[in-house]
Amino acid sequence: MKRIIPIAVLVIVAAIVLTYFAPGLYRAMLFRRDCRHFIDDVQAGRLTQVVQIIEPAQQQEIGRLIEQRVPQDYYTHIVSLKLTTWEEREPGDIWAIVTLRVTNGSEGVYQGKLHWRMAKRRWWWDFDGSYGAEFSLSGEPEWERLTDQVPYAELL
Repeated sequence: MKRIIPIAVLVIVAAIVLTYFAPGLYRAMLFRRDCRHFIDDVQAGRLTQVVQIIEPAQQQEIGRLIEQRVPQDYYTHIVSLKLTTWEEREPGDIWAIVTLRVTNGSEGVYQGKLHWRMAKRRWWWDFDGSYGAEFSLSGEPEWERLTDQVPYAELL
């Protein structure tokens, strides 16, 4: 009986710790998976898969905008694209910073402040709620909505 009590206490403490940390760890694991798919699809030029990562309510409108404005060979200009940092502000709501380096005669570095929402055990990219800017060495970039920047994509 004396051996069972410490084991029972240990099991109860472990259950409490898991109950507290497991949901956040699970959301983080799913975010890393979904964001990795997103980055891989962007780098490979798979625009149809990129559109499928956008929140379902935005997919048709944003998909049409991307199809009309983004050059089919845009991915050939990508030198690097990586997830720089991310933060879950509240459960099911993440802000992620991605850094993009492109070259098309000259090199440019840009950042995206991407908003992600979780629904049905999957993270969806909120394109309308996301921002982009040129990389700034001194302080916070001058963020602009991505929907306002898409027309400039054809300059790639």
